[in-house]
Amino acid sequence: KIEGGTGAPCRLVARLEDSQNTGGGWFGFLIFCLLLAIMGVVAKAVYDFRFNLDKTFS
Repeated sequence: KIEGGTGAPCRLVARLEDSQNTGGGWFGFLIFCLLLAIMGVVAKAVYDFRFNLDKTFS
């Protein structure tokens, strides 16, 4: 187990291990993936809206 980590990845890994120990590992992992997917879609929409305005609304 990783302890005493100062970086965000260390905290994330420790949090994931804690959730797996309590039995909610898969559920937390699915929510994490879902959030990543949503953020990717939103980022693409914002990018298209900003830089491809003419293409989007032509």
